[in-house]
Amino acid sequence: MKQKKKVIIIIIVLLIIFTVTVLLLVNNSDDDNNETPGNNTNTNIDNSSIEDVRINTLEDEDRFFTLQRIINNYYDIIRSNDAERLYNVLVENYIYNNNITVNNVLSVLDNSYEDTSYIAKDIQYIEGENITYYIINGYLLNQIIVTEELQYNSDVNFMVIIKNNTYAIYPLQDVDINEFLERYDFKNDENINFANTYTNVFVVVENKLTTYINEFLTLMFVDSQRAYNMLSDESKDLYGSLDNFNQRLYNIYQSISPVVFSYYVNELDDYVEYDIIDNNTNRITIYEYNTMNYSINIDFY
Repeated sequence: MKQKKKVIIIIIVLLIIFTVTVLLLVNNSDDDNNETPGNNTNTNIDNSSIEDVRINTLEDEDRFFTLQRIINNYYDIIRSNDAERLYNVLVENYIYNNNITVNNVLSVLDNSYEDTSYIAKDIQYIEGENITYYIINGYLLNQIIVTEELQYNSDVNFMVIIKNNTYAIYPLQDVDINEFLERYDFKNDENINFANTYTNVFVVVENKLTTYINEFLTLMFVDSQRAYNMLSDESKDLYGSLDNFNQRLYNIYQSISPVVFSYYVNELDDYVEYDIIDNNTNRITIYEYNTMNYSINIDFY
């Protein structure tokens, strides 16, 4: 019982730090006019299906964290029980397909959220003329304050549509993404103006690295397999196995500080290497392959 209580306290502390660093991750920008990502792909969606439309991996980290913020705002709306605002943030197709009204939207969508953090891990996009579809995969942490229960959903998906500096959200729970895209009527969105605006953000590298370290520490206690998979090959060799890694979670937690004291950047062909000194003078190396797609090297046992 004491061990479980200790884990809960650690997770609560990490979630608080995690939430704060995600909020500090970005600087708002009002000068960017909310442009779509700068990837040089302009594939007009001139038909009603996904056929012959190219799906791209999002590499713009500012846009990546802007979309993550949009999803976290969605959970904030649900938590506030603002039915009208929640109804207006949803894609018209989703409203129609699920028989949603302002009166039932809170009951159709799960509204048992308290202290949530949605973490995007992979974003694909389809770019048309004046409209872009983003398919977002990530996970959700939901801390129930009264019962001290942590709910962890490892696979939570959304489609966010951005058009003329506005957006709408299509939740994709319990949906096969490929089948969904094959059936989706893209032309239906051409004549719709969404009601929700957003602000572009710029990533602060130091805060991004803090987010990466803190994500790893948090996942050690909520999904240790996922955290173990994030280790570099060198660190996996050091720990030898998941079971051995699990026995050392508290030692790692007590040793690492998510606060970055200094860092050095080395940009290579396939990844960016960040050599970090944390506030406890540990050396941590992060190999970033894309935004929120990285491995972490820790060299203490």
